[in-house]
Amino acid sequence: MSTLLSDVALVLLCLGALVVLWGLLSPVKRLPTWSHKHDKLLHAVAFAVLAVLAYASWPGIHLVGLWLALSLAGLASEGLQQLTPERRFCWRDAAANAAGAAVGLGLAGGGWWMSQGQ
Repeated sequence: MSTLLSDVALVLLCLGALVVLWGLLSPVKRLPTWSHKHDKLLHAVAFAVLAVLAYASWPGIHLVGLWLALSLAGLASEGLQQLTPERRFCWRDAAANAAGAAVGLGLAGGGWWMSQGQ
């Protein structure tokens, strides 16, 4: 993968992380009502996307280490929810974050989409 693509992926990763953090720390009433019914799915998809962008940013990175870092970030974000008035820590959300990261890294680590242009 070219340096330019890695740089673009890194910018998108940073923006994506900010969006995900905003969603995880915003008052529930600010989020769309449809998102309440699909909470765990949204957690998993968000962390899958972050995982793909992280892997694209650092293509040589060790997958297990990256998964661990993303899982710990998901766990930390759940812990930060305790500091907000309306949100609470949820182990199921943390598990959905870790599962989403695993799926994203499984897709990214397969490399089929990165080798298409070569």
